[in-house]
Amino acid sequence: MTILSRAGTPVGAPVTSRPRKLDVNRARVAVNEAETRLKEAQADLHEAEKAEARQKLAEVRRMLAEQEAQLKDITAEIEHGRGALAHLQADFDSVTNEISQLTLERPSVADALPDDPEVVAWQKRYDHLQALRKEAIERREDFTMPDTMDAVRLDQSITQLKYAEQNLLRKLNGESVGWKGRVNRVL
Repeated sequence: MTILSRAGTPVGAPVTSRPRKLDVNRARVAVNEAETRLKEAQADLHEAEKAEARQKLAEVRRMLAEQEAQLKDITAEIEHGRGALAHLQADFDSVTNEISQLTLERPSVADALPDDPEVVAWQKRYDHLQALRKEAIERREDFTMPDTMDAVRLDQSITQLKYAEQNLLRKLNGESVGWKGRVNRVL
C-alpha cells in the first residue's frame, strides 16, 4: 500500500509539477487565442452592422428625397387648385355683384312697359348676367380639388423617414438608438 501526500502524490516520489505548468500555460494561450478571435469576430460584426446601417441610411435618404419631391408636386397641385377655386369663386362673386347692382338699376317702368327699349336692354343684360352666373356655378361645382390626404400621408411618411435617418446616424456614430425626446425608434 502506498501512502499519499496531501497533494495526492505518493510520499517519497519525486514531485513533477512540470506537466501541470504546461497545462496551465496551454490553457492561458488557448484563452488568449479565444479572446483574440472573439474580439476579431465582434469587430467584424460591428463593421457588418455599420455597413448594413450605411445601406439602410442610403435607402432611407433615397426614399426621403423621392417622397419630398412627391410632396412638393402634390403641394403645388393643391396650391394651384386653391388658386383656381379662388378664381372661380371670384368670378361667381363678380357676376353676383353685377346682378345685384343691375337689380338696383332696374327701370321703374319695367312692370308697366315691358317693351320699352330701356327695359328690353336692361332685361337682356340681366338675362346675360344670369347665364354667366349659372356657368360660374357649374364650373365651380365641376371643379375637383386635389386630395389633401395624399399630402398628409406623405408628410407623415417623411417625418418617419427623418426619424429613421436620425436613428441610423446615431447608430453609425455609436450613440444609443431609440427614444430621444419624443422620437421613437423607427428602424
